Amino acid sequence: MSTAFIIPCAINNSRDTELALNQVLHTLQSIHRVAPRANIALVEYSLKPLQAEQKNSLLEASSLLAEYQQTQRIQEIESQYDMLRADAVSAIASLAWFFGLCQRDNLFHHTKDIVILQAGASIDRTTLNSIEDNDSGKFIFSPPENTHHDAQAALGSTGMRFNTAIWSLPAEQLNNLVPALWQSLEHAFDRIQSGSYSDLGLALYKYIDSSEIFYIKNLCQHAFTPSNSN
Repeated sequence: MSTAFIIPCAINNSRDTELALNQVLHTLQSIHRVAPRANIALVEYSLKPLQAEQKNSLLEASSLLAEYQQTQRIQEIESQYDMLRADAVSAIASLAWFFGLCQRDNLFHHTKDIVILQAGASIDRTTLNSIEDNDSGKFIFSPPENTHHDAQAALGSTGMRFNTAIWSLPAEQLNNLVPALWQSLEHAFDRIQSGSYSDLGLALYKYIDSSEIFYIKNLCQHAFTPSNSN
């Protein structure tokens, strides 16, 4: 049984697309250092399609590039509100779509653990071992964070949020993840259309059963440190 890695990304939603591409490539390199033969899927949800050159760079370092096609509802979020809110909703929608397809087609039948990394994050061997050696059968997150002083608090996002720089689940929890993501998506639409805000970390905290979560205190501690290369 193997570990699969998923990287959600939205390269062309960034003002600096070259930097955004390099962040994804950095995360891919980090995975290759600790798991050279791992299967890695990129879930790309930019509102603007990737160019051929961008796709080639990504495909050279990954196993699969899944491009999410934006719905009219998400396009309306961008036009009525802003890119920040549209990006937050797209991140949830793309994962709901992707993991729904994986569940339907049983794509993780040879997979033990599924690790999701934010674009730009790194994972080291110690962190990966803490995931792969965990036999709880539960989702793995770092302890939730209070967003009352977060940069998004001004948008109405106060509450508890999971850090989604690195999180994981055993493949058998896919049956619980997919409905939680669809619920998260509807929650995010409702929050934004009421003039507030939601994102993946906020919504997952609300919809994943707390009894199905195992917390690792320092899971994301080194996700964005340059020395993360062991």
